[in-house]
Amino acid sequence: MSNTFIKASYGIIPTCETKYLIHIIEYSAESYSDIEFVRTGIECPEQIRISAIKRKSECLAGRYAAKLALRAEGIDNVQVKIGTQREPLWPVGIVGSISHCTNIAACSAFRPSEKVGAGVGIDVEAFIDIDTVEQIQDQILCAEDAQLALSNLSKEQAAKRFTQVFSPKESLYKALFPRVRSRTFIDRCESV
Repeated sequence: MSNTFIKASYGIIPTCETKYLIHIIEYSAESYSDIEFVRTGIECPEQIRISAIKRKSECLAGRYAAKLALRAEGIDNVQVKIGTQREPLWPVGIVGSISHCTNIAACSAFRPSEKVGAGVGIDVEAFIDIDTVEQIQDQILCAEDAQLALSNLSKEQAAKRFTQVFSPKESLYKALFPRVRSRTFIDRCESV
């Protein structure tokens, strides 16, 4: 794809034991315009049409990564819609996960097998700022994680450590959500 919004797209294989790809999109949020949805063949979800440009660009980049992931599975011309809890709605027989942050989007979507389980979760994060950490830490951290992530550290170090604890939990949430339809278990999961 040659335009100024999508800078690069490529796939990586996370381990030699699997055959699925994580599709990475490098994009320029500053170069976003609504015409990019048309150029990429992605329908702008109704929930996103009135969003800020940042949210629109993230959505588009994530959905474009999903389009590439589905194409790798032999599925073309399917739009990944948004569910009632903002989750991606995958075609029947496909599991997947989308993540995005500051000019990077990623997606993995595939048909589960005995070797590769019934769920996948991926997350890419910029370091979360300390104000956000203070707002959400009680929803994310169990007591053991709070001790590990926030004790005896400067605010900057605590924010970085929190992000390192949060991101795997976000991945777990994305992998399990299609089955449990809840986020309430995350604060009970302990990082090891």
